[in-house]
Amino acid sequence: MINFEKTLFINRPRQEVFDYVTNFNNDAKWQKMIESVELVSGGSDVGSVWRYKLKFLGKEIESEIEVTGYNPPNSASVKSSGGPVPFENLYTFESQDGGTKLTIAGQAEVGGFFSLAEGMFKKQFEKQMDSDADRLKQVLEAS
Repeated sequence: MINFEKTLFINRPRQEVFDYVTNFNNDAKWQKMIESVELVSGGSDVGSVWRYKLKFLGKEIESEIEVTGYNPPNSASVKSSGGPVPFENLYTFESQDGGTKLTIAGQAEVGGFFSLAEGMFKKQFEKQMDSDADRLKQVLEAS
């Protein structure tokens, strides 16, 4: 089991950051390993399901993500329901200094092919998470 947490400050209003992050169609714009996102059912609210196609460590992965919590503009949570790395994420949004403090916390259970190299997986995952957080900040602050 890998636990992770990333906090960043985005110089945009909380509602704007919340709306962007919880519109999961945007994930491919700021998360490098995501190749495509498709809405399966619902929207952004609880019970909605999104299908992701990703590429990580040279492996193509398909996974479905279910929205498990939706409390605008304070928090949202998702969990995967497929793929070799089941995970849960909690996004927390706080107003701070005229912008937004975003915390992404979660856990992932490494299985299948990735369990053979859990240490390498964790290191690469953390590096990717840092890069994605930087990209999210750039995209939102440029708008």
